[in-house]
Amino acid sequence: ILDATAIELPDAPAVTFLGATLTFREVKDRADWFAAGLVRLGLTRGDRVGIMLPNCPQFVIAAFAVLRAGGIVVGLNPAYTEREVCHLAADAG
Repeated sequence: ILDATAIELPDAPAVTFLGATLTFREVKDRADWFAAGLVRLGLTRGDRVGIMLPNCPQFVIAAFAVLRAGGIVVGLNPAYTEREVCHLAADAG
């Protein structure tokens, strides 16, 4: 979906946050770069990746990157307690 939108609407706003906007092309480029880094670090298809970020552009980029690299996104709320994070991590595998 991101690839198609980045081709069809590359300069359209994808994410706006605190007065700054990223286009679909910018989100795709950043996600591709991050995905390549995850693969270089050893991420393989089916690996779960916890993303502990608030609702922000970095979460969007990280989530797309994990998916591009074949991983499974496990969203973690930064406000979770240690016990809650441990429970979710165990549940996610």
